[in-house]
Amino acid sequence: MPPRAASLKIERPPKTLRELATDQLRRAIVTQHFSPGDHLVERDLCNELGVSRTSIREALRYLESEGLVVRTASRGLVVSSVTPDEARQIYEIRAAIEPAMALLFTERATARDLQDLEAAAQRIISTSRSKRITDNVSALDGFYAVVMRGADNDTARRILQGLHGRMAYLRAITFMRASDDHRAETITMIEAMVAAALKRDGQAFARRCRLFVERSAAFAAQVLLNEAATAD
Repeated sequence: MPPRAASLKIERPPKTLRELATDQLRRAIVTQHFSPGDHLVERDLCNELGVSRTSIREALRYLESEGLVVRTASRGLVVSSVTPDEARQIYEIRAAIEPAMALLFTERATARDLQDLEAAAQRIISTSRSKRITDNVSALDGFYAVVMRGADNDTARRILQGLHGRMAYLRAITFMRASDDHRAETITMIEAMVAAALKRDGQAFARRCRLFVERSAAFAAQVLLNEAATAD
């Protein structure tokens, strides 16, 4: 009988050029390398990123589905903005879904999920201190990705995935405007959320999750109104 192979596991392939281009363009928009209203020209983006027009077109279609770019009749694709009213709606959806997922997380999470949540919280703390915008946005994304995975509800995950680009944008602009005290409070709230999850106290985790979203919504509204006033 021939010896068995050590493993038949298929390793995840590296990211495609479309995925890399999407990540890079999203990062450029989130950090305001491209500002709201900027016209995105495929030829220029091909030169900047060093990829084909096909990859750029696919990336732009994906970012359009996320709401980070919008197609206009006169100018083609431009970087979209998040209005205060749209932000309110996004946070209302988050406030409805995320506390419910926090409750499910405490019921369904594995020991590995709990470990990953602690690790994700530590990454938020580290990136908050380093003050790198994209790292902080990625860390928050990672924290909620662990919650969603542990909650084991793909429908809720897909709903929030459709808001991912605009949520990343809101996280970036609020992180840029946050004071040291605000960031310290963020860390305290994240630590309280993790503590509740580790105790599998679903009500406490859900309540603290809702408070975090409501605080984020209030601060984002303030930041967007200030930016609108400055633009005027």
